[in-house]
This record gives sequence, C-alpha cells and structure tokens, in this order.
Amino acid sequence: MIHLTIGKLARGAAADNTVATKSAAPRPWLRLRVLGIGALVVVVLVGALIAGLVPRWRQQQAVNAAAAATAAAPPRVTVTVAQRMASDAERVLPGSSLPLLEASMYARTNGYLKSRLVDIGDRVKEGQLLADIAAPDIDAQLAQAKANLARPRPTSR
Repeated sequence: MIHLTIGKLARGAAADNTVATKSAAPRPWLRLRVLGIGALVVVVLVGALIAGLVPRWRQQQAVNAAAAATAAAPPRVTVTVAQRMASDAERVLPGSSLPLLEASMYARTNGYLKSRLVDIGDRVKEGQLLADIAAPDIDAQLAQAKANLARPRPTSR
C-alpha cells in the first residue's frame, strides 16, 4: 500500500511535468494572433489620427488663404451722396449741456427744511428765494438775545 501511494505520487508528478512542458512550448498561431491584433490597433489609431488632422489642416489652409486675399484686397469704404436739407429741419444731436456758471449752496445754519420753492433743473434768478429753513434752536437763541437786550440795565452810582 505504501508502495502504490508512492507510485501514484510519482505518476502524478510525472504527469504534471509533462503538462508543464507542453504549456511552455511556443505556439506560433498564438503569436501571429497577438501580432495581428496589435497591428490592427495601430492601424486604427493611425487612421483616427489622420481622420482628425486632415480636416483641421484643410480648414487652416482655407483660413490662411482668406486672410491673404483680404490683406491683398483694396480697403472697403462706405460712400453716400450728400443732400440738401430744409433749414427748419430738426436736428437731434447726442451730448449733454452744462451751465456756464455753477454755484454750490450750503445752509449757514442748522435746521429743518420748511419749504422748497424750486426743484432741480429749474431756472432761477439772482436773489430768488430757493428754500425756507426752520431753525427752532436759532429762533430760541434770538428770542433770548432780544429779551436780554430789552431788560433794563442797572444804573451805576
């Protein structure tokens, strides 16, 4: 029994060796298949590269030709015929107008705006009243000063 087991192991090992040597043997048809697939992949990639580059190259040539033609052509100008217009025709011109004289206005006292007599953009004349300012603090000070002035002064002996 021991002998048979050893024999089986020996036969199994020999069988494994023969399989291993068979798989290690080169197969020429497998190499040809791998080379063929590799060549096909290379041909497809080169074809895709050419298919992408040729239209771009043609477009670049067309753009260069159009630029050269435009540079060599005489310049284009717009021409119109002048016509006489009526003297009373309205002319609308873009622009803005500014006054000849500008004045900054500042209140000389603190207070509240009681009434505004002109608006922005109105025409005003020299000396015209523009706004009325109510100043209760200043009015109270004025009343106090008038009361102090009206009070009788002590006479000196």
